[in-house]
Amino acid sequence: MKIKIILISIFLSFLNFANADDHVEFGALEGLQCNFQNGKDMDDVMKVISEWNEFGDENFSAPYSAWIFTPVYRTNSDYDFDSVVKAFEGKDTVVHLAADRSMKAEWDTVLPYNIVGLYNVFEAAKICGVKRVVFGSSQHAVGGNYNDEPYKSILAAQFDKVKRPYERIDETTAIRPSGFYGVSKAFGEAIGSIYNEYFGVPSLHLRIGYTSSNDNPGRGMSLWLSHRDAAQIHMKAVDAPESLKYGVYFAMSDNYWNIFSIEKAKKELGYEPQDDSGPEYSGRLLEEQLERDKTEFKKHPYDEK
Repeated sequence: MKIKIILISIFLSFLNFANADDHVEFGALEGLQCNFQNGKDMDDVMKVISEWNEFGDENFSAPYSAWIFTPVYRTNSDYDFDSVVKAFEGKDTVVHLAADRSMKAEWDTVLPYNIVGLYNVFEAAKICGVKRVVFGSSQHAVGGNYNDEPYKSILAAQFDKVKRPYERIDETTAIRPSGFYGVSKAFGEAIGSIYNEYFGVPSLHLRIGYTSSNDNPGRGMSLWLSHRDAAQIHMKAVDAPESLKYGVYFAMSDNYWNIFSIEKAKKELGYEPQDDSGPEYSGRLLEEQLERDKTEFKKHPYDEK
């Protein structure tokens, strides 16, 4: 049986590659760490998609017909819901990684991109009979715990202040968002529950930790999710048994200083992380990452219009 999947990964760093007629055509594969702000265009996008499809055909555990890249259109006033529905027609699984991903995002961008956009995804999934939504949630849904010890010291890589063993935060911990971004991820988990319970749209929610374009843990070593572990846990969620209708899981590599427990993902999804950021922080943060931190998401491309 062929499984059709649509992968939605709409990140604001990519929104400037096509503009026409008061629309922004957007969509990209952040998981592949493409950066379309460095002179890239739609031809580069399609090349990446082609390579991704070939990789999927060779490596994934089911004969997927495609990782389908369908542009979604946004006007200055609202999302075009009809085009979302059209993109979902005939698809079995939606992998939704779209958001204003800045943890310092303001409400004026969080509301349309992270909340209204997510509602559109679940409503379109209901209309089109999608069998599963895999949602890219975030550890920021419970990021308020970083204000408490020992997590505050662990996050700051001040490991000399931490006594092991310590209790890792698991999925039974109450929602405690850090910022409006965290609020939007908690909303995603909640609306997923509603659509599963009342509308028959199953969903699995992955609370993603920290990733970087160079796959270097840097200061995020207690939250690090390596590229290959990120790919694996998303595929585990896609391939999970149909009997698994709803679930929330932390998604990090098997790090020595993990703040969050990944035992539930191991048990229910069969997740087998391959990487560990190690026990010591070297104090080295690559210049590439430092430069990105200085410029990331200061202004959204279409906000300049």
